Amino acid sequence: ALAAARVRPWRAPYREIDYATMSRKSYRRSARRAIVLVSPYVVLPPRHGAAKRTQRLAHELAREFDVILLSDEGDLYDAASERCHDDFASVHLLRGRPADGSSHAHSRAHRIRNHSHRGLVSELVRVVEVHRPVAVLVEHVELAGLVTARPVPRPPFVLTLQDVLLAPEDPAQAAADRYELALIDRFDGRIVTSPEDQALLGTRESCLVENGVDVEDGRRYTPSTGRRRILFRGPFRSAPNWDA
Repeated sequence: ALAAARVRPWRAPYREIDYATMSRKSYRRSARRAIVLVSPYVVLPPRHGAAKRTQRLAHELAREFDVILLSDEGDLYDAASERCHDDFASVHLLRGRPADGSSHAHSRAHRIRNHSHRGLVSELVRVVEVHRPVAVLVEHVELAGLVTARPVPRPPFVLTLQDVLLAPEDPAQAAADRYELALIDRFDGRIVTSPEDQALLGTRESCLVENGVDVEDGRRYTPSTGRRRILFRGPFRSAPNWDA
């Protein structure tokens, strides 16, 4: 009995569990034809443009697929986010991105390594191997490092470049461009959000899904009664926006 008790955990497929960063999970329904959507930032409820785009993309995909959300910054999700889970078959919230206080924090390569951390890679592999999705949709170039994940079997990996940061005219960015492009080229598909960004990819095949606006949101707008008016549209999570 003692030998059997020791053998059972040894044979478990996921033995190296980091309990400090274990994901919180919420299941709404079983995923039969799944797509895993991975975000490095808080998505629900959407509080900035990138999150709104991701949420609307998931809403449209949910018409044909069971969408599974895997998101970092799990500590920033609150009770209000649970009311926005309807588009997702399940939600997996991870925390544990390494603190980024190094002198290279603003380096594009360092930023990718930091956001594509081992805990997120490990959880992605687990989710893919358990749910067997038809594709993995990775949001933001900061998660380009996830392309190194090796779940079995491995579905197609598609990268959404919400911003293409390549700077071919700047020699100082040549090394960062090479690093980024080496990862981008390993994806099975690429999505861009503007013709300008698509042009920066050169001859690489990509799909253009442009940014837009929800007209219905504007119809629910109620103007303030003040005599002097200022209109600001932008994410207050960005410190410069808040200061301005």
